[in-house]
Amino acid sequence: MTKKKYTTKEAVAADLGANYWGLKLLNYLWDYFPEDAMDIDFIREQAADAAAVEEKYLLEHGTDPVNQLEARRVANETLMGSHGYSLSKYEMLFPIIDDYYYENKMTNETKSVKEMTLELIPKFASIFNKYAEKYEFDESFRAEPDYDKFEAELRKKAEKILDKMYELPF
Repeated sequence: MTKKKYTTKEAVAADLGANYWGLKLLNYLWDYFPEDAMDIDFIREQAADAAAVEEKYLLEHGTDPVNQLEARRVANETLMGSHGYSLSKYEMLFPIIDDYYYENKMTNETKSVKEMTLELIPKFASIFNKYAEKYEFDESFRAEPDYDKFEAELRKKAEKILDKMYELPF
């Protein structure tokens, strides 16, 4: 049996149906890990795991509002945490490139700034990977001083490349 190929987020969402955890993961992947967003089997598996964790927590601890919030938090960790989805090159690079376009008043008659930005992100993946090698990423990385250092290094390098691409003065 051949695996169904998806070309749009809407097609994946339609096959997922009204699955809260599946749609939540699809939206996140679509924005930050688009290379994984079309893998419906993975999304279904993760969604089922998250739903099971949420249900188990509520059965063990009760369904009062505080426990419902905690069950959602634990299920969300299950959904996102085990596959390296804590830091995305799209999430890091999008604001850098987007800011650059706005600061330099760059426009395109046929594409929005968002479309222009999303087109460039894959080209910057090697830069992201090069700078990312210096750091150890875990769930607390965003709260550490190294996160700001990483973001500053990435921004500086990306802006230099953008200046060269568009022949803007340094």
